[in-house]
Amino acid sequence: MEQRVTLYIHDWSEILFGKYFRELRKRKNMTQNDIAEIIGKKKMLISGVGLGKNGSFLEEDLLKIAHSMKLDENETRELMKEAAKSRDTIPRNMINYIYQNEGAYNLLYLLCEEKASKEQLKILLEFYRDSYENQLREDKNV
Repeated sequence: MEQRVTLYIHDWSEILFGKYFRELRKRKNMTQNDIAEIIGKKKMLISGVGLGKNGSFLEEDLLKIAHSMKLDENETRELMKEAAKSRDTIPRNMINYIYQNEGAYNLLYLLCEEKASKEQLKILLEFYRDSYENQLREDKNV
């Protein structure tokens, strides 16, 4: 008689976040117990996230984790992005900013409608950074 084994595949985005988080945690020499203590959750939850059985953490918990891991700005942004991708959304602070600033909403809308290429987005980002840095220099000289 043939036996069949049924495997339940979890959402791939949760698995990918779990792998990302597990590797980050190990790279920062933190244990599941360390993370559980930092965010006040059980180790089993942390294990489940790392295995892709549970979704990502709440944003508040992610910020606590980032702080305790001493992540720099880019690492924190990447952590937040990966968690948001696993939930098929974007970080709450970005959502709030977009809703509160019509220009940001319109810019994102236009970029989506035009399906801006990576190169176009890179140019736009460099232009913004240059403008921002120039403004900071001008403000210091005033």
